[in-house]
Amino acid sequence: MKNQGWLKIILVSCSISLCQLAIAKDAPKVEYFVQGCNELVQIYKTRSEQRLLAAQTTSLSEALRAGYCKGVIEMYKQQHDYYCSADWYEIADFVSKQLGSESKFGRIESLLEIGCNE
Repeated sequence: MKNQGWLKIILVSCSISLCQLAIAKDAPKVEYFVQGCNELVQIYKTRSEQRLLAAQTTSLSEALRAGYCKGVIEMYKQQHDYYCSADWYEIADFVSKQLGSESKFGRIESLLEIGCNE
């Protein structure tokens, strides 16, 4: 049960400056973002329900990557709410499916734009 607390904290905590940096031109690698979204989708069964034992089977580094993905998505949605109809889970699911072919997008923002309209 202790693990669930830190998992939730990590998943919802992504500093605004880090999330804005991720969307910016000099962003961290797209691969890291896609990997984080893959971790996030594996942790959650649905947008509101964690998988059984996710807190016990998720490492700290996996939770950090997942939290990074969720934070970036939520920041992007706040800034582009007028045209982004998808929720965070739908976007994360789309992004996670790009694992292995993420280099064709070049930028995190490109993935988010497409994910918002899927």
